[in-house]
Amino acid sequence: MDRSFLGTTCGFLESSARKILALADGEPAEGSRSHPFDLRELVVLVPGRQAGRRLRRLLVEQADTGGRGLLPPLITTPGHLEEALCNPEQPFVSVLEDRIAWIDALRSCPEHTLTTLGIDPESLGAATLLPLARLFSRLGSDLRREGLTLSVAAEAASHHDPDAALRLRAVEQIEALRSARLRAVGLTDTGTFHIAPMATQPRVILIGILEIPAQMRRWLDQYCQAEAWIDTEQNRAHLYDELGIPIPEEWDNLPFTGPIDLVVADDPRSLTASLLQQIDQHSGPSSSDDVTIGLVDQELSPWLLEGFRRAQVPLHIGGGTPHSSSSCGRLLADLRQALATFSSHAIAALARHPAIHPRLPRATDRHGRELDPLETIDRWATARQPVLATDPLAPEAVQFIRSAIEPLREVPSTRGDRVQPLLDAITALVGGDDWQQPLLPQSGLDGLISAVQKVMQIEDRNLPPLSSVDTISLIIDLLEDSPIPDRHGNRAIGVLGWLELPFDSAPLLLLTGATEGQLSPAPAGDPLLPHGVREQLGMAGPAHRNARDAHLLHSLIDSRRKTVVAICARNGDGNPLLPSRLLLQGPDGLARLEQFLDRNRRHRFHLPETSPPASSPASLGAPQGVTLPSPDSVAITSLSYYLEDPVLFQMNQVLRLHDCHDRDRQLNPLAFGNLIHKILEQYGLDRQLRDLSDEGQIRDALHQLLDRYRRERIADPAHSAVLVQLEQARVRLDAWATVQAHQRALGWRLVAAEVDLLPALCRIDVAEGSIGLSGRIDRIDYHEQEQRWRLLDYKTGDTGHPPEKDHRRGRSKDEKIWVRLQLPLYRHFAHQLEIDGRQVSSEAEVGFFLLPAKPAQTRIEIARWHEDDYAQAYQRTCEAISGILTGCLEPLTVLKTPWQRALAGVVVESAARLDGILSSDEEEQE
Repeated sequence: MDRSFLGTTCGFLESSARKILALADGEPAEGSRSHPFDLRELVVLVPGRQAGRRLRRLLVEQADTGGRGLLPPLITTPGHLEEALCNPEQPFVSVLEDRIAWIDALRSCPEHTLTTLGIDPESLGAATLLPLARLFSRLGSDLRREGLTLSVAAEAASHHDPDAALRLRAVEQIEALRSARLRAVGLTDTGTFHIAPMATQPRVILIGILEIPAQMRRWLDQYCQAEAWIDTEQNRAHLYDELGIPIPEEWDNLPFTGPIDLVVADDPRSLTASLLQQIDQHSGPSSSDDVTIGLVDQELSPWLLEGFRRAQVPLHIGGGTPHSSSSCGRLLADLRQALATFSSHAIAALARHPAIHPRLPRATDRHGRELDPLETIDRWATARQPVLATDPLAPEAVQFIRSAIEPLREVPSTRGDRVQPLLDAITALVGGDDWQQPLLPQSGLDGLISAVQKVMQIEDRNLPPLSSVDTISLIIDLLEDSPIPDRHGNRAIGVLGWLELPFDSAPLLLLTGATEGQLSPAPAGDPLLPHGVREQLGMAGPAHRNARDAHLLHSLIDSRRKTVVAICARNGDGNPLLPSRLLLQGPDGLARLEQFLDRNRRHRFHLPETSPPASSPASLGAPQGVTLPSPDSVAITSLSYYLEDPVLFQMNQVLRLHDCHDRDRQLNPLAFGNLIHKILEQYGLDRQLRDLSDEGQIRDALHQLLDRYRRERIADPAHSAVLVQLEQARVRLDAWATVQAHQRALGWRLVAAEVDLLPALCRIDVAEGSIGLSGRIDRIDYHEQEQRWRLLDYKTGDTGHPPEKDHRRGRSKDEKIWVRLQLPLYRHFAHQLEIDGRQVSSEAEVGFFLLPAKPAQTRIEIARWHEDDYAQAYQRTCEAISGILTGCLEPLTVLKTPWQRALAGVVVESAARLDGILSSDEEEQE
């Protein structure tokens, strides 16, 4: 194979494009400038599709500059060379058909073969098998391209790694089933390079191809006129073999021809700011074409995107956005999960998709307020804790989704059934147009249409039937290799991956992420073909990759461009990093390492907070109170919100905003407390039960009530954690039975339960106006002999705080302030209550019936407050009522746990603006 060294006077692709045009057949006749460059007989190999697109564009531009047209060459990649030039008797297998064949082989192979590979024979869904199919396919392809087989690899491994040999034998058995399936349907493998090309001795130009497998080498030598074009000077020809591949021994510790402009930043945020500074310093580039950012470490991508966005400098991700991040990609993933599990959580995730949510039916609560479908789903998930979406009491929104996807659970038997039921279900979920095609979101739509067409175009070659989950999984798998092009295009600074950088010609290159483990990392353990076996088989290994990366790094650090190598001393988690060993080669390597380790020379600066438009979420900061009509009534328990923070009260009680989600896989503290409250409420409302005095009878009655609650209120099946909680509740109720029996023996009777305080009667008058207070007393006890009343509130918190600790804060009696007013106000309005013809005393005792986590601590705690304490509580109430009527426009100062979660999604970019807000981690418990 001939080699051509294109030099370093201009960009690699620019030189290649000129040289390709020079190969065109003859010069145009005089006066015939329109005669095109005819390159149709030429085949050009480039490493990737991006390089191919750029080369094609350069050819057109250079031909147009010369005033001539262009009949372009065939530009392809090494992986598609065989398909482009050969015409086998049996068609080449497509990626999709290959995946289906692997899935079928895995499902039909013996169970012991699967267990040898650590595969659970009970988990053979397509979502599980497709990653294995990718792994096995890549292994088989790598071996075929080297002229090897799995049998040869297993034999080589048997001498040094018997376990690896067993795994390779298992894969060989599965591969035999796959190959038999492909032969049966008339398909042949790619990568064997045993078929002669259609044209005789085609001319093939290899541009920047740094890895050529053995079988492809032999094929090029035998059938083609191949020529390798290399991005370096002629005087460095000794560094490359006859195919233009870097020779590992020659590149080991090869010094750089010039100095490296190294920038060391302390962390990714400082690195982002440093890159912006570099862009500004180096001649102030006038357009995005003047700058390219090389991204070796993908973990830096979020930091760069966010930092440049704040600086209002758009970035263009050359590799595109993964389809899984698009709206269509998320819809497919959620739909697959919902079909595979039919779980309540998966259905809820599907309901949250923006294309589905507007179509969900809406319900109303008992007050006539229309509820968002997500709220009804979250309430259902929190209260009933369903495992499956088949719960008969599921809300209408869940039933809507369930009915739409239910038909997909059947396994189709023909090719035509693979896609149409899926399209019908998606149409039912998102709606359809006039032609009954689903109204899918635009994000990721083009890729989805292309993948669906590939599935529909598979010829019916006796391929195994596919379930809907299989079909969706295959579509998702196809889309993994089809990223969505970045919309910024030429208006933004390009961000390219490591292998695309040599084909870029921007005057300024900012190379980031060249740290150890990212650039030429140490050999990673291969689960099937260990590194030692690869070397024994003569396959390319870490030494070849190091030589390749060294060649690329040398080609980037030369006189053609200004290259700045910017690396971090720490990653985003604060863990220390080291520069790549390639940066430490040569006599100046030690100096570069010294610069990296010198803390005083690191860049430590951050982007300043910008002032975004008022409509931007980044400008929100801490929530502020707003002017709203005063409520006519409030709950007594809600006054604690006002005492904690007026804005918190306004959000929770006036605007009725609250935390609602389906994240819990068990009853949250509030729901667990409500469970116990409900059981005790039913007990207290039943006159026969509340008169029981025998502990055993009380316990049996509570057990029956708990079992009925489980049947009526908890979904079946329920999460295992919920079943444990039910038994924990049983233990607490048993402890309650013991205390209740003891109280009966002392003469106390439970005479009323769940007694309402009506806001029409319970009002507080202040100078600013009047507000009614509502409440519900959990239980009222009466001692017949002593004629004493007792108002008790059940508390199910794990710690079981007594009234004093719950209601007041402060070190000394004089310093204590009221933070809750529940019990004092119950006592204040007690005289309005009449139980069994008796008026409740205004001097009734108040306290808690505590049911903490430790049953031995279950007890009744009576508040030991004096009249002046109650007077202070009433004064505190009046102050709160005055404040509610006056209103508050101040910002929020206390952030309770649910609001910390909620506001994180709104002011995530303004976290510093929330630093002054105090944190209150106490969850609301009843």
